[in-house]
Amino acid sequence: MADGMARICRLYGVNPLSGRLYPELLLSTEPMSLEALCKAVGAAKSSVSVSLRKLEAARVVRRLPPRRDRRDFYQPVEDPWAVLADWSRFYFTPELQMMRETTHGVLATLDARRADAKALRTRLEAWQSFGEIIASLIDTASRQAAHAPPARRIAIELEETSR
Repeated sequence: MADGMARICRLYGVNPLSGRLYPELLLSTEPMSLEALCKAVGAAKSSVSVSLRKLEAARVVRRLPPRRDRRDFYQPVEDPWAVLADWSRFYFTPELQMMRETTHGVLATLDARRADAKALRTRLEAWQSFGEIIASLIDTASRQAAHAPPARRIAIELEETSR
């Protein structure tokens, strides 16, 4: 799985180390420390740390709050519906909205006197329709995520503080 994910990452211009880290976390039943991840993938702490930050930014990995031993622990976002809902909220929805506005603006100003106006209108309306279908799919997926049970809960012990 790690090799496959690394190849997928290369396709999208992402460091293959990120693709090797995610399966380590996904296939672990417990959160993993930075040190354990370094050992598992055979990479330097600095490289693993950078890749983990990128996975956090991609919203597929979470860093857990510090524990008593102060080491950083990581876990994957396990629920694929939650990942899709998150990505749609932060990436797809704003892009679809920009596409809607741009296409609407071009259609509104398209000069009917242009010889190619009908062909351009047909092309742009096809993109509008495509955007609406994608938005509908994302909305359906987001509603599914809202009803999906959490994949896993982790109890976190809190130290009592004296005031």
